[in-house]
Amino acid sequence: MSDTTDNLVAPTVNVLIGQERVPYPMDMLVAEYGAATAGKMVFEAAQHQARSNVDEQFDLIMRKQTGNASVEERDTWKTKEEASRAILDDSATPAQAQMIALEAQFRGVEPAALAQNVVAKSDGFKILIGMAAGIKAKAHAAIDAATSEAELIAAGDAARADIAGALAQLNG
Repeated sequence: MSDTTDNLVAPTVNVLIGQERVPYPMDMLVAEYGAATAGKMVFEAAQHQARSNVDEQFDLIMRKQTGNASVEERDTWKTKEEASRAILDDSATPAQAQMIALEAQFRGVEPAALAQNVVAKSDGFKILIGMAAGIKAKAHAAIDAATSEAELIAAGDAARADIAGALAQLNG
């Protein structure tokens, strides 16, 4: 941009006004609320954005690690796990046995083999859930505790390092 157009678009920040997050031009924010209050509002907006970034990373990791399974598909996993465990310990109800047998038939595998595979995947998914939820909670706590831009950046860096370490462990 040229020197004459640089100031036509003031940077905006999505600040919390009352109960609503509103894009607010920085210069108007300072003029209306004063520099100190505007600074606090901008920092809170940065914390909010950092939490949103962590949430997006959590969602991305869950999608990637589950092969982009839809929520609807994942909603069936607990039922399949329970049926599979029941198949393996000979306590399946007729409906559970039929469900696993039908899926096994269409997959071209034995019901017991399918059940073992489902249980193994379920156990792995539980580990993923624990890691991802723990990292997310740790990152949110660090973001919420941050009182400076440096601490906020450090919280983001720590979250990225935790994510990388967890993915290496899961995919190792």
